[in-house]
Amino acid sequence: MAEVEDQGRKPSEESTDDSEEEESEEEPKLKYERLANGVTEILQKDAASCMTVHDKSPVKINQISLDEFGEHVGICSEDGKVQVFGLYTREGFHENFDCPIKVVALHPQFGRSNSKQFVTGGNKLQLYERNWLNRWKTVVLHEGEGTITNVKWRANLIAWANNVGVKIYDISTKQRITNICTVKERDPMEMRDLPSRYVEITSAFDTEFYISGLAPLADQLVTLYYVKENSDQMEEEFRARPRLDIIQSLPESCEEISSDALTVRHFQENECRDYRLEHAEGESLFYIISPKDIVVAKERDQDDHIDWLLDKKKYEEALMAAEISSKNIKRHDVQKIGMAYINHLVERGDYDTAARKCQKVLGKNMELWENEVYRFKTIGQLKAISQYLPRGDLRLRPAIYEMILHEFLKSDFEVRHPMLRASQTLRAGSVILTDLSAFRPTHKLRNSSLREETFCKTSAIVMLHAF
Repeated sequence: MAEVEDQGRKPSEESTDDSEEEESEEEPKLKYERLANGVTEILQKDAASCMTVHDKSPVKINQISLDEFGEHVGICSEDGKVQVFGLYTREGFHENFDCPIKVVALHPQFGRSNSKQFVTGGNKLQLYERNWLNRWKTVVLHEGEGTITNVKWRANLIAWANNVGVKIYDISTKQRITNICTVKERDPMEMRDLPSRYVEITSAFDTEFYISGLAPLADQLVTLYYVKENSDQMEEEFRARPRLDIIQSLPESCEEISSDALTVRHFQENECRDYRLEHAEGESLFYIISPKDIVVAKERDQDDHIDWLLDKKKYEEALMAAEISSKNIKRHDVQKIGMAYINHLVERGDYDTAARKCQKVLGKNMELWENEVYRFKTIGQLKAISQYLPRGDLRLRPAIYEMILHEFLKSDFEVRHPMLRASQTLRAGSVILTDLSAFRPTHKLRNSSLREETFCKTSAIVMLHAF
């Protein structure tokens, strides 16, 4: 689990089962962290069934609904109570029913005077509207097919689900426009007396697991599920853990993009119905709710991608990713990643590549250049970095070039390096005096090879002085 600490949140405690599975080369799609602060203390005393649980609730809260402005709240509970109230106003609705109310949904613009509407669902779906006399009137939208298990309200459309199927109601035309179980293609003649809107199923497929929640992620689906007990595809210890998958839906099947096993607190005691998945639209935040834990999954950003690449020692890819996203990354620095790459190459003994990368990574930072030159001298690789040193208008202290020239004069009979033609970067007199004193023969040059070496070095010095 990614160890990220935001305000009001603490890093999660091993929410994925990485320690029990072999390390994968596939980069994860999501990262996880737990909600903390007061949530931890609350969940030590009570069980959560939705996003806002507190220790004063005598019964299970089944659903909480907000309008799009976050100023009005609707709550329904297992004891049949429904409450709708404003966070900044005194208006409210309170009702007790003789059956559990499983779902509630407010009109997205409930705060407006002409949009005081909400729906509740138990054994039937009811629409509540406030009229001009400031009284609430009720309309039954659906009943007779068992318990309503979920409801969502978007714009003018209300969608609800039960064990029979999914249906959609258009509040603007006051018509039920879709029953997903019976949707089929219609020819123009059949559509004359039917609603102008209808729903088309783009994908339908069976799964081998129990689904606890679904949420959209671009054109993909985030699926919170619980593995069936009779499944042979999972080891025994994984069957009690909820899993969060990202899947790509296909016309008659689906493709798994990523899969994570979540180690939530007391998962051994939970069943499929104990888990819920909620998401914040536009923020790619996914909340996994269990009786004793709440985990937040969030889409990984470019910094997380670079972290993963560095952890896998894919430095070149990390450097490229940082350069492409230099304006968006917050925790990483392109030059620091480049230095880590150079260090990695030096540790591997790939000195030529490390020296070549210095041009790109060090840029115009003269201090870093000089540090690298001295490091290459320490490991005996001055020749590797010499051909990439800054020259022309951008140059190091002359002493750096003199040090490299000395290295060549000590080792090469034929000195033809580009440094010898970079006379504007050197103090020629200093080099000549130093080298003549260093290579002044102390005995007669009787050996022909020694005479040839001295002649070549002296020629190089004279050529440098001529420049």
